[in-house]
Amino acid sequence: MYTSLISLQQSLSGEIGMTERISEISKYLSNGLVPKFWTEIAPVTEKTLSSWMIHFNLRYDQYVKWIENGEPNVIWLS
Repeated sequence: MYTSLISLQQSLSGEIGMTERISEISKYLSNGLVPKFWTEIAPVTEKTLSSWMIHFNLRYDQYVKWIENGEPNVIWLS
């Protein structure tokens, strides 16, 4: 995600050329949707971009806590 957003920013500022993938990411983000490229490496969802980003940030925070404090003894698997 990070590198694709950096590439999008560079492309929009004219630093690099617009590729098909960057164009697709731009189109999806403009329409408030999660880019297909991102969903290929993330859990399947029907969420909008804003809901997906909230959930992504929660997962990220959880993983950081696991790294800092160790994994919990019990994990809920739904």
